[in-house]
Amino acid sequence: EARKILTICDEPDDAAFWKLAHETKGEFACDVKTPAEATDFSGYEAVCLLNVADPGKPLWTRLAEYAARGGKVLVMPGPGPQIAAAYNSTEAGDLL
Repeated sequence: EARKILTICDEPDDAAFWKLAHETKGEFACDVKTPAEATDFSGYEAVCLLNVADPGKPLWTRLAEYAARGGKVLVMPGPGPQIAAAYNSTEAGDLL
């Protein structure tokens, strides 16, 4: 059975090739959700941030708690000037 990963993306279409690559390989089943939809990480082998412009304090907190429980977190910020501020914030620093 494929291991489950959650990909959080501002625009789910941005994750289409990411999802296809993982599912084609067959090792991972990939769910894609927006930051607002991503409230529960239970059951996922890993949680990936892909092109999320500003995760915000609630999402950073949930990700840090998930990682503290042994969950794996992969962060792939996209382009844009707002990325530096969002990913260099105090909230992000707790996780990153």
